[in-house]
Amino acid sequence: MLYLMWWVLFFRPEGPKPAGALFAFGVACILGAAACWFAGVFRVAGALGELSQADSVPGWAFALGGVAGYLVLLALTAGVFHRQVTTELILIDAWGAFELYVVASLAAAGKLVGMAVPTMDVLVAVLVVVSLACYVLYYRLSPAASFVDGMVPLVAVGVGVESVVLVALLLR
Repeated sequence: MLYLMWWVLFFRPEGPKPAGALFAFGVACILGAAACWFAGVFRVAGALGELSQADSVPGWAFALGGVAGYLVLLALTAGVFHRQVTTELILIDAWGAFELYVVASLAAAGKLVGMAVPTMDVLVAVLVVVSLACYVLYYRLSPAASFVDGMVPLVAVGVGVESVVLVALLLR
């Protein structure tokens, strides 16, 4: 939500750019989003480590996969689609790699069973692809359309479509 608020403040196509207290609030939003992301990753990884059998999932393999994935996405988006590289690319990649690690860990711990695992894997993949499509299209759209385009991944991923589905599958 903090990232989305920052986006709305700093990237609206019409109206004045934030200044003064509003600018400071926007900066606090993006810094808060980064702090929450780091805290959340460490807290989730720690909680997964407390589950029986979840520690059998090699987190380092997902981290290496994330690095390899980033290099592929960098070559694809910058080289093939000629998209200017921004921080969002690494965020998309890191989010996808981490969520796949979470799904694998929950599966190893027996918390996600049956079709829940492939459902979550496919959902993460779809959200990564949608985020990448928005990432590639962003600079090719009109200001109003690019503003909405930039919010699609923030709402789908940041607000938690995947999280809601994961919780629903864990509670069933």
